[in-house]
Amino acid sequence: MRKKYTVHIVIILIFVLCSIRYYFLNKNVPEKYVIDRYVVGQDILLDDVSITVKSFKEVQRNKAYDGDDQIGCMIEILAKNNSQNTVSLVPLIEESKLSSGVYYQDYCNVDTDPNKVSQLLPNSETNLTFTYVIYKDVLKYTKNKKEFKFYMGKGTYENQIKDRLSKLQIYGKYVELRGDLE
Repeated sequence: MRKKYTVHIVIILIFVLCSIRYYFLNKNVPEKYVIDRYVVGQDILLDDVSITVKSFKEVQRNKAYDGDDQIGCMIEILAKNNSQNTVSLVPLIEESKLSSGVYYQDYCNVDTDPNKVSQLLPNSETNLTFTYVIYKDVLKYTKNKKEFKFYMGKGTYENQIKDRLSKLQIYGKYVELRGDLE
């Protein structure tokens, strides 16, 4: 009888210790996703820069080396430095991506003044033109071929992300783009 009683106590003790450990491991894990959606023409406030997506359009179609159809998509952006410091736009260029459903393209060509990208002076602005190449075959696997999302690089609004993490929220921003690429 005493042996059975001891085994039950040990099992209950292990369960309680595991429950306490589980609680302490998970008490600071973000519980909520917050994603801000913007549209073309709307100002988007990042940490030191505000951007406005001016347009999204198809620019060209051609054949890749393997014969697949490619579609070039161009996103025109106006970036303004709102701070009193020189700001780099490199995180915006390197970390941003274009998405449609589960497909995303994170490599693009950017046409702009290279000096302004690395050192955008205080209270100045520059135009950026992002050109993404999308394979037409990939579009048949997306739910809506007319809806795309442009996700800004998280390095451009790190302070806002840290603020949301302190509230146990995961934070993101994207611009909803519309274009007929069929």
